[in-house]
Amino acid sequence: MPLTKKQLDELKQLLLQERNEILRGVRKGATGEASMSGDLVDQSTDLSEREMELELAEHDRERLLQVEEALHRMAENVYGVCLESGEEIPYERLKAVPTAKYTVRCQEMLERRRYLQ
Repeated sequence: MPLTKKQLDELKQLLLQERNEILRGVRKGATGEASMSGDLVDQSTDLSEREMELELAEHDRERLLQVEEALHRMAENVYGVCLESGEEIPYERLKAVPTAKYTVRCQEMLERRRYLQ
């Protein structure tokens, strides 16, 4: 059954909220700079923390891209349709994972293919 307008509005709000949270986190992280003062242990700790921040930033960029793609699919009226099978993605799945591009069955199949390669 196609998504209702109410369901689409609710999912859009979830996506917009997630986008805002990611952007707030990115802005907050951009203000912190690594300090190279102190002894070698302090510098090493600062570098390890900076590496962790960069990994988180990469994760945030990927997540933001997924959110933007979902919003674009919504604007194109193809949101909630599996990119692999063309089947409708159940509302419950979209509510749990608003950026979902595949039904659970197709997602599992794609992951098995990746694992076997």
